[in-house]
Amino acid sequence: PCVIRCLMDFNVRLKWDPNMIEAEIKEHLGPGPSDIVMYSRFITGVPGIADRDFIQLRTVQRLEDDQGPLVFVGFKSFESPDFPSRKGVVRSHTFKTGWVCRLTVNPETGAAETVVCMFGQSDMKGWIPSSVINSGLGAAVTKWFKSVNKVCSAEALKKLPEDSDESLHKWYQ
Repeated sequence: PCVIRCLMDFNVRLKWDPNMIEAEIKEHLGPGPSDIVMYSRFITGVPGIADRDFIQLRTVQRLEDDQGPLVFVGFKSFESPDFPSRKGVVRSHTFKTGWVCRLTVNPETGAAETVVCMFGQSDMKGWIPSSVINSGLGAAVTKWFKSVNKVCSAEALKKLPEDSDESLHKWYQ
């Protein structure tokens, strides 16, 4: 539950994602945090290259397979004239991105762990060659996961009431 909160709560994400500089829910399409339209803006960190933003539909589902329960968090671009692009910011397109989170037990220590698998296919738009994006992607994803792990570990120590199994449903109603 703590990992799901760390990934989905904008206030926590701003702690571990140094490139995200703005995020907000634009519209609720259903009850709870599943099926929302969200806005997010990211700095590129490269001088002369404009910030990127996204309008995305976020869907959260709790699923079960032969290995047990998992939580799927998916994103795709959401097109609407209600959310025009901003001057000086490039609107990126998300084909499909997201996370699959599964609670597991470490066979060596017996400790509970959450395995997070990330997938993504986005078009950052603009003139940045894909070779430039792809060359830095591996290092960026590794750094991203290390940062998520560090913040999740710190957040887990807080033992917030919403991290109980009973209240996990709030993240995938």
